[in-house]
Amino acid sequence: MNCKTCEYPLWNLAARQCPECGSPFKPSDYEFALNSVRFCCPDCRQPYYGTGDKGHLVPTDFACVRCGRGLQMDEMILLPTEGVQESQTKAEEMPWLVRAKIGRFKAWFATMGRAMADPGRLVELVPENRSAWEAIWYGVVTNMIFLVTNLGVFFLPGMLLPAMGRGGGKGLAIAGGIVAAAALLVLLPLMVILLWGALSHMILVATGGTRHPIARTYHAIGFSAGTNVLMAIPCMFFLSPIVLIWWVITAGIMLHRAQGTRAWRSVAAIAAPPALLVAAGIGLIAVSVASRAAAVRTAAVQARTAATAAATSAYGPRLVNLTAVGSSLVKIREQNGEWPGHGLFTMARGDALPHHFMGVESGTTLLVPDGTIESVGALGTERMTALADAMAASLPDGVVAHRVGDVVFTYHGVDPDAPASQGLWIAVEAPESAPETASIAVYYADGRSGLVVGAGWQAAVAEQNALRKVRGLAPLPDPRTVTLTGPATGP
Repeated sequence: MNCKTCEYPLWNLAARQCPECGSPFKPSDYEFALNSVRFCCPDCRQPYYGTGDKGHLVPTDFACVRCGRGLQMDEMILLPTEGVQESQTKAEEMPWLVRAKIGRFKAWFATMGRAMADPGRLVELVPENRSAWEAIWYGVVTNMIFLVTNLGVFFLPGMLLPAMGRGGGKGLAIAGGIVAAAALLVLLPLMVILLWGALSHMILVATGGTRHPIARTYHAIGFSAGTNVLMAIPCMFFLSPIVLIWWVITAGIMLHRAQGTRAWRSVAAIAAPPALLVAAGIGLIAVSVASRAAAVRTAAVQARTAATAAATSAYGPRLVNLTAVGSSLVKIREQNGEWPGHGLFTMARGDALPHHFMGVESGTTLLVPDGTIESVGALGTERMTALADAMAASLPDGVVAHRVGDVVFTYHGVDPDAPASQGLWIAVEAPESAPETASIAVYYADGRSGLVVGAGWQAAVAEQNALRKVRGLAPLPDPRTVTLTGPATGP
């Protein structure tokens, strides 16, 4: 966190002015990586960790759990979290969106690399309100460059050599041909991306609706274009099928993250338009297109699972999984005016999948007392709904928390009519076997998710119970102590 006027470091300062140049500052003016900064009480130096948007505290106003002082985030003293370098506190940025700062050439290559190595995280760094045209033009320019390097070596000499030593008329004709070819190199990728995005979004709408507008679909397709880098190899026309498959897989992963839809819907929506275009042009390969779609679907699920595992620590909660479960709870509350009777209803609706309830290196395969992840996942919608009804009926009176796999649901009693104002947890990813040092993922009633580091977990539970007490709710035990057969109840 450096002064925006003179770059002087602003860590460990109680004053809200830069000691070097006198410019005022506020911590809320800065964005931080999640849990990378300690927000310390000015009196007792009790640390708190930012789990909300931009790495800020949630809530921003509260009483210190150690000295009782009323705290506001902008008046606290900031330090990097122990073991975290200052450079690691900066929030991640989508390279292409900060090209003015790092340079277009570097931003282009960095975006291309992230699309190939971690496509899901790349699209998550794109703000939801960002214009679709930035992604579209990135995809157009990227594909145009690849096409020029692929085809130019082969075609341009044949177009230019006849013009040498000939009259102006012939030269103008060839120049006109070059201009027409250049226009085609722009229009062809533009039309492909525009049509592809529109058809993919229509498929998502037809198969269950979307969580975000069409701009997010174009973010996935446009910013995944860097995976076409193999097409930059001159004259390698035979690589086109491989490039298309790779682009479809990457765009499918990104669409799954961008729209928050189920994996099969994302892959189907992305894969269907190219498959239709290929089938329309070459009818003889219709059978191979169908088998390829199945292979793409499997590869996309494997790639998404690998990307999620790589993005987490050796042992820790996955915010992506808890977000799928928590967002389903919020959706149920918005549609029905109340929270579901049991957490399994999120799976019965199809919003959450069985593996969303299992933490990394989970010590159990049970989702419910009599059902493994495999057996519950194999149930159809009707049987899943019946199981959820039965589990809801089995909950005791006064229940405050119950468990499904590694997820503990804590929404019982939370006012469904005012979720955004409560700051209360509705779901926690807390494996029973989690060590004391493990980080815990939490999901709030207002639709946000966060990560509480192990050292601050007990303080976070105490802070949560203080909020619950104000709202007349029974206190929560440590969610890790809630078992599949032992839901927690209030006094």
